Amino acid sequence: MVFVSDITNIFCKICYALFMKKRWFKEVGLIYVPINWKGFLITGFIAIFCINVFLVIDANSHSASDTLYGVFPYVIPALIILYLIAVKTSKPRK
Repeated sequence: MVFVSDITNIFCKICYALFMKKRWFKEVGLIYVPINWKGFLITGFIAIFCINVFLVIDANSHSASDTLYGVFPYVIPALIILYLIAVKTSKPRK
């Protein structure tokens, strides 16, 4: 009989083997720089998302503060997610 914990354990091992063998980001000062294609891909997706959100909201806003209030709920969480991914997949500090 196969238990859910066994399936979860196998899934976690497969994901680790596929995605975590190489590091995606390198810490440089206070920022993280992508060093792997996966890091460049996720950074590109988030950059395209943030630019797209800015352009859509800016087209419908009437002032700069209106644009900032509209962009904030989308861009800040996206950048926080990127930061958390970079922290989890970066090389450890020496």
